[in-house]
Amino acid sequence: MIPANRGNAYGRRRQERKNDLMDDFSRTVQIDLKLDSIEQKRRKKVFVKKRSLNTPQDDRAKKETTDLRYEELFQSIYDAAVITDGEGHILKANRRSAQFFQHSLDELHDMNIIDLIAGADASLFTHFSCDSSSDYVLIQAHCCRKDGSLFGAEIAANRMEIPHEQICFFIRNMERRNETENVLRTIRNAVNSSPTGIAVTDTAGIIHYANPSILTMWRVPGSDGMIGQNVANLCEEKEVISSMLELLQNERQPWTGELLAMPRKGGSFPVQMSTAPNTDAEDEIIGFVFAFMDISDRKRAEKAMRTAERDEAMLASLAGACHHLSQPATILMTNAALMRKECANYNGEVQSLIDAYIEAADELQRILRILNNLHQFRSARYLANTDILADYENAILDLPASLAPAD
Repeated sequence: MIPANRGNAYGRRRQERKNDLMDDFSRTVQIDLKLDSIEQKRRKKVFVKKRSLNTPQDDRAKKETTDLRYEELFQSIYDAAVITDGEGHILKANRRSAQFFQHSLDELHDMNIIDLIAGADASLFTHFSCDSSSDYVLIQAHCCRKDGSLFGAEIAANRMEIPHEQICFFIRNMERRNETENVLRTIRNAVNSSPTGIAVTDTAGIIHYANPSILTMWRVPGSDGMIGQNVANLCEEKEVISSMLELLQNERQPWTGELLAMPRKGGSFPVQMSTAPNTDAEDEIIGFVFAFMDISDRKRAEKAMRTAERDEAMLASLAGACHHLSQPATILMTNAALMRKECANYNGEVQSLIDAYIEAADELQRILRILNNLHQFRSARYLANTDILADYENAILDLPASLAPAD
């Protein structure tokens, strides 16, 4: 239990501490932020003015230091920075401006911004009037160098009111970007007009871009019908494409092979597929580029060439066989004529056998002459209505009608 005198002292100290806290709170600035002031917060800031303890000399030194820092910042801006009055007369320019326009800073101070922007006139400054609702003006134009040459530029300009009306122009040389854009535009036009089907995918093989040729090859009416699909679904050998993607991820080497394309409508057709990794600026793989070429005509030509080579070899073999068989056939005919002469007194059955022998030998010579005169090898099926044997096995020499032996 607290004694009465000690309790009174404790109560007095507590009340004095409370009074001190109230005095401190009365000297504190209280700022209440309401929900409806959130939008205003973006445009307006609340500053609490503090009492300056600096002397006038300190203020001047601080201002000079601040001016030097702003000057250094102005001169180190990457773009050409030009400050003009309301009529475009150049008041200040940074070193980058001298590099861009090939004028000295003194020469720039004697010029008007209109002299540096090709095609500009006094109507340009109407966009910076007090009545204009635009805070910034973006200009796509060409700028003039001292030697008369032009360069593409992107100019961002805005009006300032400190210390009086001025216009600040930030000019960026767009030559390199324009050249890059032209190169990219040329490449895109080449890809779109290429007869080779081209698809660009991510690392999982999902198609993000398809050129018109690949849409025509797979008979897809529009790019929406192919974008978002897995490239493995385009061919019959899905496992081959999946394994190939893993190989590209690990070895980062291009891959080329022949596959069988499976369009949505119609029959399949052979394609040659070439694939290479697609990398970013840091050489990291971000996807793959697929190039498909329809090789149906090439396959047909290769088959025709193989057939022609086979026929040529068959003709050469046939000519050699005829040459080797002609001598025995001549001997058979000679012997048959001698046998007929020696067996003239034999009965009719023997004579009939000799006549059949001579007729067969004569037919053999006739066939050899026909085969020796062939210039085209052509085969025909000798077993009709059968699928047991392949065409090249179920074939016999088809003689032209003009060379066929008479019945």
